Order: sequence, then structure tokens, then C-alpha cells
Amino acid sequence: MCFALFLSSCAATPVLTVKSADMSMEIKQKAPIVMKVDISQDERYVLSGGWGSFILWDIRQGKKIQTFAHEWDASPIIRVAFSPDGKYFASGCKGTKLWNLTTRQEIMTFGNDRTDAIAFSPDGKHLLRGGGFGGMLMNKPPTMKSFDVANGREVVDFKVKDSVFSAVYSPDGKYILTGGGVMTLWDASTGKPIRKAFGNTGVQGVAFSPYGKYVLSCHRDNTIRLWNADDLTEIKKFVGHTGVEGIWSVAFSPDGKYALSAGSDKQIIIWELASGNQLKVLTGHSGAPQHSVSAKFSPDGKHVISAGDASTKIWDVATGEEVATMIAFEDGEWIITTANGYYNSSPKGDQYLGIKVKGKDYTIEQLRESFYRPDLVSLALSGGSLKELKKVADVKPPPVVAIVDTPKSIDKSDAAITLKITDAGGGIGDIRLYLNGSAVMLDSTRGVKVVASNQNEITKTYKLKLSSGLNLVRAIAFNADNTMQSTDA
Repeated sequence: MCFALFLSSCAATPVLTVKSADMSMEIKQKAPIVMKVDISQDERYVLSGGWGSFILWDIRQGKKIQTFAHEWDASPIIRVAFSPDGKYFASGCKGTKLWNLTTRQEIMTFGNDRTDAIAFSPDGKHLLRGGGFGGMLMNKPPTMKSFDVANGREVVDFKVKDSVFSAVYSPDGKYILTGGGVMTLWDASTGKPIRKAFGNTGVQGVAFSPYGKYVLSCHRDNTIRLWNADDLTEIKKFVGHTGVEGIWSVAFSPDGKYALSAGSDKQIIIWELASGNQLKVLTGHSGAPQHSVSAKFSPDGKHVISAGDASTKIWDVATGEEVATMIAFEDGEWIITTANGYYNSSPKGDQYLGIKVKGKDYTIEQLRESFYRPDLVSLALSGGSLKELKKVADVKPPPVVAIVDTPKSIDKSDAAITLKITDAGGGIGDIRLYLNGSAVMLDSTRGVKVVASNQNEITKTYKLKLSSGLNLVRAIAFNADNTMQSTDA
């Protein structure tokens, strides 16, 4: 079973609903939209770039590390990238910032103009930034420059004239490929254009193959094209997306056999390059058309990392199934859910969940004891399987508990507390009784009197030692397999 995230509004702070065939999890707190994503080479960290901010996740530990602010301009989407050596990460929007990954402190800022594309050179020594519109939209002339990461000095000014929406270095670092008005191949050391692919407009994403022999481009007309990198001659075209804003993200798998594309139709498609066939279609992101999706292969090629709506997702390439969904809320809280409902969260992050199973509403408190499992979240994110474990959708309803035949006041310290427990279809398991916040009865059968009742209902009486003054009694019961508790009585 996989969850899918659906936006119920087009605002930058949507309410989300995680849905499957027989359950839904509503995310009730505001969460910023994320649309750009990158993963570190050691596969420990993920960056999610959003509207005016971006998020650093530690997927090895299964938790959010930090949310970072970045000044934004007319295009508020933050571009993000890790350096190949794992020392730095960069963010781009209004200007480009370089950050230290260990300390998470900003090191330097390059410019303050529009940034639509950022990329580190393969050796990690240079940072490329480009952006702006060319041609008829040249109200702010496009720019593209590379900088020395060590000292911040400008290395090359590429004197671009066409729009720059995306840019990537060749694997050997000798060339740069850009997409925008046209696709252009540049000499990385001199800044001179080598060749352009004319008649190839609306290029919204580009990628080099692992050995630099081929390049991929994705377009506003919903096509993906494979090119010979030497002369930019088109080899093959792939058609499958249908979004009104086209395709915004394209990538090669680490072995060069597959392509990955993500577009405004919220679909992520894995293609076999040799045959041109679609191998997997990953669906789970949603939202307004302008809220596009971006995706990348993990360095080992076993997973796809994607960002769209307010969620960042990790997918299993072999099965096409969702591994986990990560959501950061505007107030700093966060939650990570696995495909079968286990989760890790910040102290209040899970309180923003409302669960509906087979048409019935439940609170996270009723599921926390069984499904708050940071260990299983870490296991799933590290490649382990949770398929044999119980899913939230499989959980049977808990019983209904009521405190009956109990006076509001008593003149002695001993009191008999009688519970009526009604089976709601999931059986009756552990019973717990709390007095003034402390557990005083945990599924104990001693001192319990069972009064005859009908088949679906039992009555149990517990003797409690009260303290002088006000006493608060709280009772809960679990379903037969103790995976969901009742609401409090």
C-alpha cells in the first residue's frame, strides 16, 4: 500500500491529505510548498527547496535537521544543490548562498540577482549560478557565472543571451550544458559557447549521462529528448507527460541505462533509454499546475527522491512504491511517515495528523503507541523492508469505553470504578486505568469482577485507592491485537 499526498488548496501553506484505498491521513497544520530537491553523495542528507525557504533532512536518522530562509524575488522557489565532496550545499533564488554542511552556517553570497540554476563542478571547486530571461523577455538580462568555492572569486562570466532555466557540468568538468530558450553547450574554462540546438525551444531541464556521451533535455511541450553530447544531434524523443506547464526535471540513472522525468502533471516517470518504454510511473504528489515536481536518482540508483506540493518523497526504484514522505510545518514541527503508516516526528508534529480508516475518524493518540516507531522509519529509509508488518489500514477498530455506576463524590478512600467496554469490531485487548495521571491498572485481572452482558459488551469493576480531594479517573481499552486504543473515558 502506498500513500499519496493531495493538496486541498493552491496556497503556499496547504492542508494535505495522505490517501490510500481504505485510509487517509489529513495534515492539518500549514506546511510550505517544496519543489526542488537534491541528495548528498553519501546518501545521508536531502535538501528540499521551497517558497522562500529550504529544508535539510537527515534520512539516515529519519529526521529534519533545519529549515533555512533565503531571500526571494519574483520567483520564490529556492534551488538547492550539494557539493560532490559533501562539505557544502548551495541555495539560489535572489542571489546564491554557499553553506557549510557540518556547521550549517552561511559562508558567502554570490550576487543578489535572480538565480534559476545552480551547479557544483565535479571536483567541487567551482559553483555555477545562472538565471534571468533572454530574447523578448529580456527585462532583466540573463547571467551565468562560475565562482571559486574557496575564496568566492568570479572564475568565468559566460555572457549568456538566452534564458537560463537549468545548468549542469559534464562529468569531466570541461563543459556546461544549459537549458532555457535553447539548449547550449559551453566551454567551462573559457565561457565560450560551443554549439546550440536550434529549433529546440522551451528547455526546462538538462542532464549529462554518467560518462558524458549523451545528454537529456525536458521541455514545455511535455517531451524528453536524448542527444549526442558531441554534436547535439537528437537521437530519440520520449512522450508521456501531460501537464500544462510541461516537464521541469530530468536525470540519468547512475548506470546510464534509465532516465527520470518529473513534470507539472505530478507524474514521475522512469524510462528505459534503449527501448524508450516507461518502466515505472510514480504518482503521489499533487497540487496546482504551477506547483511542479522535481526528482533525482539516489547515487546508488536504488531510490528516487522527489519534491512537490508540501512533501518530499523517497521511492523504491525496483518496485515503484513509496518508501517515505517527509513534511516540515511552518512552525518548525515535522513528520516522516512510511508507506504503511509508521512514523517519526518532532514533539508536536504528529498532533497535526487526523486519521480516517475505512470511513471512521481516529486521533493520532489512538495510534501512537503502535505506530510511533522512529526505528522502523530509519529501517525503511536505509533500505529495509516493512512489508511484513501491520499497516494502519489493516488496524481493527478499538472498543468503546465508558465509566458507569460511579458516584461523583465519596466519603471513603476506596472506590469501585466500573467500566463498560463495547467491542466495535476489532475485539477487546488490554485495559488501562489511570488515576490523577498515573497508571494504576495495566491489563490486570486481579480484583476485577466481570458482570454478565451481551456478546459484544463486557463490564469490569476495579477497586482504586483514592486520595483526599479531587480525583481524575481515565480509562482506555485496546483492540484485540493492541494496535489501536479507544478514546478516553
